[in-house]
Amino acid sequence: MYCFNNHPANSNITFETDFFVKKNNAKPRNDAAGILSRREKQIMQLIAQGLGNKQIAALLFISEGTVKVHIKNIFAKLGVTNRVLALSKAGLF
Repeated sequence: MYCFNNHPANSNITFETDFFVKKNNAKPRNDAAGILSRREKQIMQLIAQGLGNKQIAALLFISEGTVKVHIKNIFAKLGVTNRVLALSKAGLF
């Protein structure tokens, strides 16, 4: 688990590195685990915590434009058009 407690953007943000990992041999609710890259999974988890693009960029030390590209790719891979649908399809909402 990564924790960004000392980062000025948000003092209470964490995300799991094993995001979308199957637990107790249970099948995942969807195929998002095999579709999304590690970085896309991290971004999805931060979106699920309610963060905006600017906050995500600051936490991951990437540009806001790069976050937007990742989100665009997530939408394309999951076949959705917005964050709520992406979270729902990934089983996070």
